[in-house]
Amino acid sequence: MFRRMATGLPLVALAAASCSQKSTFGFTLPDGDVAAGKAAFVRLGCSSCHRVFAADDLPEPTAKPPVKTLGGAFELAPNDGRLLMAIIDPSDKIAKAYPGQEHTYPGSEKSRMHDFTEVITVRDLIDVVAFLHTRYRPASAPDS
Repeated sequence: MFRRMATGLPLVALAAASCSQKSTFGFTLPDGDVAAGKAAFVRLGCSSCHRVFAADDLPEPTAKPPVKTLGGAFELAPNDGRLLMAIIDPSDKIAKAYPGQEHTYPGSEKSRMHDFTEVITVRDLIDVVAFLHTRYRPASAPDS
């Protein structure tokens, strides 16, 4: 019995070593409510800066300069972790990917996006992510 357990230990150690504390490996959100996510997107003011692909009934953004449209064609499908992190820590990846552009404050890598960590609920996050997932399509799919 000890021999069987001992042979499995290196696999457990290897798996633990390959996943850092910050890994999104295996991370998924519970199912969200798309309609509630769309409503939260508006209520939280996301639509004041962002257009959303194929969501023409949302209010027009008022932010100047405008920010890139969310959704549309993708080569690498957004997953729960990417969308969630873009909402709760936009300066981490998004702002760094577009330095000096409309996504950041002039001369910095700090995102123009508001800090929602004190006002957004977990339910809002889950629902907004569910809504945004419906707005992306594979790059090979025709426009709708």
